[in-house]
Amino acid sequence: MLSDISFENAKKAVMKHARVSVFAPTIADITAYAKEFEQGGNDELEAAEKAWGRVATAISNSAYDYVKEFGKLPPVCQQLVGSPQQLRDWSQCEIGSSTLEFARERFLKQYDIFLRRERENRKLPPQLREMLGSGSDPVKELVERNTIDPQDPIPQESDSDVQRRAQRVFDLVQRMKDGTVKPIDPDHA
Repeated sequence: MLSDISFENAKKAVMKHARVSVFAPTIADITAYAKEFEQGGNDELEAAEKAWGRVATAISNSAYDYVKEFGKLPPVCQQLVGSPQQLRDWSQCEIGSSTLEFARERFLKQYDIFLRRERENRKLPPQLREMLGSGSDPVKELVERNTIDPQDPIPQESDSDVQRRAQRVFDLVQRMKDGTVKPIDPDHA
């Protein structure tokens, strides 16, 4: 099933999946990530590792001047690390400790999320990107530009719809208690 994927790309795919998911990878996951690497997706993995390398350098230099080291980091790394104090705290850990390994894994996951957001933002129309990037309220701007009418009714559920749904949930729970319906076990679904 994985014969069309090189061992190196399969290995990278498993590593990437381990960074972004708490579940074991499926063949489909490995295949998707491997194809991503074949099409140049390896750049993101290398970018995340390079960013962590900068953070690791800052950690090793943070025993005395952690504020200065934090200031040297790129803005995205600063955002993901959180504060200069965090660098100082990490610098007090033993090299290879589980705390630093956990910090590394968390950083790589967050960096991957950051890259995905950036990629999705690039797909947005420039006008919407400007509105979102400026910190303004996009809905308010669309109303001001008469793109949407504030008088349009917002669809809302009626009380009877909510009650009907609540009754269905109650009935399902009651049947599970009676044993006529078995709850779904997420480990075996």
